[in-house]
Amino acid sequence: MGLDYRTLLEGVGLFKRLQVKFDHAYEKYVLDRREVWENLSQIDEDKTKNTVIGFLKAWNIRNVNRIAPNSLGGALKELNKYFDALRGKSLLSLNFDEKVNVDGKEMRVSDLIKGIYKRLSEVKGIGSTSASKIMHGAIPELFMMWDENIRSGYGYASNEVGYIRFMREMQLILRGVIETYGGSQEELCHEAYPDAKKTLTKLLDEFNYMKFTRKENLPDPIDDC
Repeated sequence: MGLDYRTLLEGVGLFKRLQVKFDHAYEKYVLDRREVWENLSQIDEDKTKNTVIGFLKAWNIRNVNRIAPNSLGGALKELNKYFDALRGKSLLSLNFDEKVNVDGKEMRVSDLIKGIYKRLSEVKGIGSTSASKIMHGAIPELFMMWDENIRSGYGYASNEVGYIRFMREMQLILRGVIETYGGSQEELCHEAYPDAKKTLTKLLDEFNYMKFTRKENLPDPIDDC
């Protein structure tokens, strides 16, 4: 058996017991600032510093102080067309091989994702953890976050190829979760967090964080997955 919804919710329950600052930071920088994340063509230095870098700082990520807001903001503006091509998609139903139109050019979804991740990783101070968090901030329904412990727990490289493989595996895990649940992803998210608009990818991230980063005694999510 892969991960079922009860085990996912068990991990989420353990996450809820952590310092509330984590949840407050997610609400403040991701959920309450959708206008910034969803309009990256309009992002400026202040918004980059106060929202995007603020989100990374709240999670105590290394090297955040090395990030130049104008450099990161420029990369996000540049990537806006790629993010826009993916908006409205969720990881659960994503077709990685679908071709989407970007500036009149047909691009495969998996190549778009790899391109975004690679470009963000080129910004000074942005490592693989920060790149994934920024991508999640931009489209929370689609992108998974990870850190060094989660990456090594699943056995993936930290580059864009490792990230897309991780995303594919997380999709399989989430499909198994929803199969055991019997309801919709929205219903499961509401059951986990009645008062917050968290996504299925965020719930799985909380499970991964408790399992691999905090080393809680939770079942292996990839058994027979």
